[in-house]
Amino acid sequence: MQYVFLGVLALAVLLAPVTAKPFALHAPTTAALAAPVGFLMESAARFASAANAAPAEAQKMRAASAAPQRGDNYQWHPAVAAAAPLTGTIYVVQSAGFTQVSEGNGSDDYAIVLSKAPSSFVSITVSDVAGQLQVGTNTTTYLASLDLMFTSSNWFVAQTVNIKAVNDSVFEGKHFATITHTVYSLDSQYMGVIAASVTAGIDDNDNGIDIQQSGRSTDLSESNTTGDTIQVRLVTQPTGPVTVSAIATSQAYLRATASAVLNPQSTTSLTFTSSNWSVPQTVYVSASDDSVNEGTHTASITFSADSADKFYDNDGVFGGGAITSFSTSTVVTNMVDNAAGATTSTTTATSVTANITDNDGKAVLEQSDGRTFVKEGAPLGDTYTLQLASKPTDDVSITIAVQATTASTVSTIVSQILVSPTSLTFTPNNWDVPQTVTVRAVDDVTIEGMHTATITHTIRSTSATTGLVTDGNFNNTGIEKIKVVILDNDTANLGGADFDGDGRTDLAIYRPNTAQWVYRQANNQAVGSITWGIAGGADVPVNGDFDGDGFSDPAVYRPATAQWFVKGSFNDDFTVTT
Repeated sequence: MQYVFLGVLALAVLLAPVTAKPFALHAPTTAALAAPVGFLMESAARFASAANAAPAEAQKMRAASAAPQRGDNYQWHPAVAAAAPLTGTIYVVQSAGFTQVSEGNGSDDYAIVLSKAPSSFVSITVSDVAGQLQVGTNTTTYLASLDLMFTSSNWFVAQTVNIKAVNDSVFEGKHFATITHTVYSLDSQYMGVIAASVTAGIDDNDNGIDIQQSGRSTDLSESNTTGDTIQVRLVTQPTGPVTVSAIATSQAYLRATASAVLNPQSTTSLTFTSSNWSVPQTVYVSASDDSVNEGTHTASITFSADSADKFYDNDGVFGGGAITSFSTSTVVTNMVDNAAGATTSTTTATSVTANITDNDGKAVLEQSDGRTFVKEGAPLGDTYTLQLASKPTDDVSITIAVQATTASTVSTIVSQILVSPTSLTFTPNNWDVPQTVTVRAVDDVTIEGMHTATITHTIRSTSATTGLVTDGNFNNTGIEKIKVVILDNDTANLGGADFDGDGRTDLAIYRPNTAQWVYRQANNQAVGSITWGIAGGADVPVNGDFDGDGFSDPAVYRPATAQWFVKGSFNDDFTVTT
């Protein structure tokens, strides 16, 4: 494809008949592109016939790349916003006024031409140093860089640069890359000239599935059918329904509902549409309660997508037919670490690893109220008990330890809880007497919201003098871990509404007419509402963490009775204070 450029005046003549301008000049001012009057007159006479052909070529270029390939309202930015100052000797012209490409599909182009004849050759090296784009002089061969050569014979003939996105497997979303033009010449009027760069918008085909584990990990016990949860959402809006399938290995069961099912399965699926794609859906995970003594072990959970949307399909086939323009790149699973007080980060992974505590051991563990729940600054903490399941032939010891975890806002390994005692001894005489373990939260100054810690247990039955095993029926057998829920007493809200307990203020309003709190969580943008108080404006809304669990509690003050009504977020109880 070739274009004839006659300077600013001639270019205006060429583009005047076109309603939607097919080109955009990278020019800060008109004066910077001005050419000598004699040059314009000579060029107008010399290339009159070529002027009539240029609009047709311009229309063709515009039609080829006038609109983004996906109707997702992506705001593409013309390269002129990032262009370096021009001297008026090199023109860089984009088709349709911007440059857009898509990984694995199609290309775009732009043109470069000189404004006056050089006395020596002018070489322009075209490249993207970041490696996101490839360039070529045709639509079949693309390289990391290319050289365009202008001489006194072809300086007025526009040379086309074709652009293609590198089809990588990295999830980047819609992103940009910049093509630079390095000018080399012995002609003084082109020596040191800075040509405008071109910023290309890149439509990524590695669309992602966001995976967020509760408590930043997935921890299961064979004794607990409730299990743990994983939240799933799409990264971008699809053009049609997307089915996300979760598949676990034989050690774990999956379901899409909170209630347990009669026939547990190792697979489940979630459906996302163009309307609910950004709303997290939950995968419920539980351990397979087998009779094998395995100790602590793991299960793997993988995710895949199936859709007519080529950007959200793993195999290129939907409904029995091939998907048009399907890319071989797979959908990327993004592991989201959205811990309270920390900057949200994502890492790509092929699967989620679930930690499973075996219940086929020789010890019995009982938690008060079926769970272990502690709060920072509370001196009493919580308790659980341990005892052996059968009479041993010799002494058996259970060592209790806190599994080290990384705090959400620091890089050092810290302990979130304290346990006492750290070791229990059972004998043939007291094996069936429960012994109590007390758990307390470490009262730190880190804003973490509600978080978790894990307690591990190690069973040994060995001689203190020889180190030999004294009761092989107990030594090294499996015993459950305990996930401890910790309520934070640190806040950065200073009274702001924080309904999801992540330490960040949520957007929230109170509607007096309906006595309704409506909020959008800062953590995942989910919208929720709570009705509390008397409708009609009789109550005054107040906000705070009145039960100290790290979550904002809906509360109102009633002037007519001088009473405070607080609805606790921890266990949904309420208090009335006069």
